[in-house]
Amino acid sequence: MTDATEISSKYLNYPHGLDFIDEGKIIVANREANPCIFELPSTTGSHELVPLAVLRSKEIATPGSVAIVGNGHGVYEALICNNSVHRVTRHRLDLGSRFSMSSDVLLKKWLDVPDSICVSKEKQWIAVSNHNGHAVLVYKNNTSLNEFSDPVGILRGICCPHGLRLTSDGRFILVADAATPYVNIYQKDDLDWEGVRYPLLSFRAINDEDFLRGRDNPEEGGAKTSHPLWRHSSPATLHGLTWIFCLAFSLRHRARRLRLRRPSTNTRSCRVTRTNRRRQVFTKQSARRGCTALE
Repeated sequence: MTDATEISSKYLNYPHGLDFIDEGKIIVANREANPCIFELPSTTGSHELVPLAVLRSKEIATPGSVAIVGNGHGVYEALICNNSVHRVTRHRLDLGSRFSMSSDVLLKKWLDVPDSICVSKEKQWIAVSNHNGHAVLVYKNNTSLNEFSDPVGILRGICCPHGLRLTSDGRFILVADAATPYVNIYQKDDLDWEGVRYPLLSFRAINDEDFLRGRDNPEEGGAKTSHPLWRHSSPATLHGLTWIFCLAFSLRHRARRLRLRRPSTNTRSCRVTRTNRRRQVFTKQSARRGCTALE
């Protein structure tokens, strides 16, 4: 990647999660505004945009993450994590009818600050980061799924789960831990994601110096999201995976822009104040326990 496109809009207020609807449109979840659909500019540089549509529903409150599911013939579902009201809502979009929409609550039971959501490629599984529950909840995506449904699987061994993705073959889930410098990888068995699982492996995504730049509270500082890309090698092993990480840090201003580009690990411009305190050291073992070792 050699260039970037920056999107600004007065409709963006603490933009947090986003997903592509198709090659030319994205949907953005605003934590202090309504989700917006934008048509992407055809050129790079900075662009001030007006949304093609703004999703309005009584069910939406503090939308922080979104996943798009295509149902064919220009019909999509937007699954939105509403952080402060602890629910996932479903919004049906019809691009052929100027984004006509119907809404309902899809998931609610056991959720406590759902912070991110993803859907498997075959649309069989839905995974939700349950921030205050310190776990990822996995659901079978079938017609009986509703706000009173229990998850069929639980991924543990993580402190503050944030961004997550299923690999294209559905065998692994990558989960970024916002409270540690580690990303956890979970593997399903030969059949499904049912039951309780702990990480197959964890690996450090951020060094201590960069991690502490963004650690203005015990639930921040780590990587916020990850996205797996398959290389040429066999998808049956982890050796065919490449990871891209967005290293997000706490900012003290109201963001109204999105920048679409290769993620950068340069954190020199981060404005995080740290008082005198002991250096925090993280290991794989402490990350899995959700602990911090102090020296």
